[in-house]
Amino acid sequence: MIAHGRQFFGVICTLLVMSACQSTSKIANPDVQATMRNTAGLQPLQSAPLPVRTYQIGDNGKKVAVDGLKCKLRSAQFSADLVTPQRVKLPVFAAGTRFRNNGRPDPLTVRCQGKGLSGTATVSATQGNVRSSQSYQNGNSVTLTSGLDLGLTSSVAWSFPPLSILVE
Repeated sequence: MIAHGRQFFGVICTLLVMSACQSTSKIANPDVQATMRNTAGLQPLQSAPLPVRTYQIGDNGKKVAVDGLKCKLRSAQFSADLVTPQRVKLPVFAAGTRFRNNGRPDPLTVRCQGKGLSGTATVSATQGNVRSSQSYQNGNSVTLTSGLDLGLTSSVAWSFPPLSILVE
């Protein structure tokens, strides 16, 4: 029982840390609907909004939001063009052994540029957005893992975590 309490506490702490990394500024741009491409072997479900924001590292070492950059979001299953900050409506995908790769869609890559800045991030789909990993073109990567599994991997849909692209 104590082990479950510690695990639950760890999950809560991880989610609080993840939420602290997200910007609290509102997104005024209207949502963009992704264009579907090849979904053979997968089952797209309803669409869910995915926030995309761009940042650069300021002189004080902290992230500073950079708005108005043009971005291209691409994966084997969908694509979209947007201007940061903006949300993209992406499908979530059914999970299960009856689907290709357990229903997990291919990673998506976002390339943003403008105002003399550019940056690229690639992110993989997660189940329930508890685990996330994001790689950047400059070689840096961030991985957050909480360890929550609960044995529900076949019933929790695949989706993508919010994107924060570092630009230089």
